[in-house]
Amino acid sequence: DSIRYLLALVVLRWLADLTHGGYQLPYPLILPDELEYHVPLSTRPERLPEWLNDMLAQLERLNKEELEGVFQHLNFKSPRFQFNQAGRGILGKAIDILWTKSHYRCSKELMKEALDIASTALMWNFNAPEYSTPDAVCSLASAILCPHHGESVYDPACGTGKMLVRCKNYLDADTAAQWQMYGTEADRTAWMLAKLNALSQGFSSRNIRWGDALRARDVFNDEGSQSRFDVVVSHFSWSVKEWRDDNAPADPYARFRHGMPPKKNADYAYLLHMASSMKAGLGRMLAVVSTGVLSRTGQEGRIRMRLVMDNLVDCVIALPDKMFQCTPIASAILVMRTDRASRRDVLFVDARGMAKGTRSSNTLSDDAVNAIARLYSTRTPADGIAALASHDGIAANVYSLSVALYLLPRREGAARDAAQVRGRRV
Repeated sequence: DSIRYLLALVVLRWLADLTHGGYQLPYPLILPDELEYHVPLSTRPERLPEWLNDMLAQLERLNKEELEGVFQHLNFKSPRFQFNQAGRGILGKAIDILWTKSHYRCSKELMKEALDIASTALMWNFNAPEYSTPDAVCSLASAILCPHHGESVYDPACGTGKMLVRCKNYLDADTAAQWQMYGTEADRTAWMLAKLNALSQGFSSRNIRWGDALRARDVFNDEGSQSRFDVVVSHFSWSVKEWRDDNAPADPYARFRHGMPPKKNADYAYLLHMASSMKAGLGRMLAVVSTGVLSRTGQEGRIRMRLVMDNLVDCVIALPDKMFQCTPIASAILVMRTDRASRRDVLFVDARGMAKGTRSSNTLSDDAVNAIARLYSTRTPADGIAALASHDGIAANVYSLSVALYLLPRREGAARDAAQVRGRRV
């Protein structure tokens, strides 16, 4: 709750700068006439709750496609904000901090900082690393997927929207305006963050929905058929339990035709949903997964076998340890594509030795991100770092996709860091 109230105040400060002789918004919104920079500073403290509620309600009403439902659950008349006769009260103090104790026109930076702080707070509050995916992982995902002019990009569990908006780094201004962004998020606060993240980066948020993509009712559809996208990307929550009912009806979109994932773990439910969301012959998808996804047996193993046999699996990248806060679980990137007619192999990349960091955390440098992206695009084996495996070779390993099974030992003197890898002909 506190995160949502703070964000609402920051949004109002951000938008109020426009009427203070400020700047153009990254994405155009219609603003209430009464949303003036000076109003909260000159309003009596006991009137502030009413003014704040009114401004947020008007913002939603004037920008229904972009903001409907984002603020309607907030009530600044709540007893927690009750006016204190001895001073300006909590709202008055918040206004003082956000309006008068920051330099004019800083609100763009203030908005970015507030979104980052809110994402981190959500991550720690819910022990959910997917709410604050590391920048390096987002950059690597974008470099591998390479969104193009006019393409549609979809995240079925978009969290705070970070992986979606990060693709902007690979688009010029004109291309970004033609980019179609879609997302679904089940947590209301994270959904609010995702929409504000999109708008603050110049994208429309109208297709970022509050819902659960694994439920048929929340699937994007076009005249009854599941919508298909050029690019599908996600860092979904790992090992979600009870994601479906025991006797759930058949999925109307046949998303689980490769097999029904176990009720106790939704990892493959997300992967199959993502796979069925790709455009036929054109689509590509990338998921950030735990390494258990690559090797678990039983029903998940049978699903993995069918995905390989259907020639969807394109690449597996083992990520360094300690990349994600809140979890010690080892992670990887799984890439699938529907445009693999000419390829019948899978690329395996071991990026664990490319990490840089401290005792408590690791990251990937820009050089490492570029090196991994180059390995992906060239698909050339490199001792101890990258290898190609045929479907027969994967079958010999009982369809396990664990990277270590397919890499040759590193030869003495072989490249050991990202800079060396980049410099090699790979």
